[in-house]
Amino acid sequence: MEWTAEELYLIGQRGYDLAAQGRYELAATVFEGLLEIAPSDAWARRSLAAMQLRMGRAAAALATLTELGDAQAHRLRLDAHLALGANAEAVKELAAARPALNAREARRYAILLGSEQLSRRRPDK
Repeated sequence: MEWTAEELYLIGQRGYDLAAQGRYELAATVFEGLLEIAPSDAWARRSLAAMQLRMGRAAAALATLTELGDAQAHRLRLDAHLALGANAEAVKELAAARPALNAREARRYAILLGSEQLSRRRPDK
């Protein structure tokens, strides 16, 4: 069966609505299903990873994001590494995510990583 773009959008919207209600487990199930239908859908992959992080499944989020290299995926991986206490990996992700971060976000991550100097490498946007 071929799914239309509108149908895929509606499925994604349902997952988003569930997440907005705090129903992360159900939202994750919707995004998992969406990835079964459209495995290359980067938005669905990032959304599933975000739900996994919300549910405390940082390692699963990292696995979900392995195929993505965009700025949002780097941010999610950064959060996952921080949740796992993997600061060395988090520093690498911070460097990769830096172009998409504003100064406040960069400073927040640097503080979480315990390094003020990381936040000063890039001027304010």
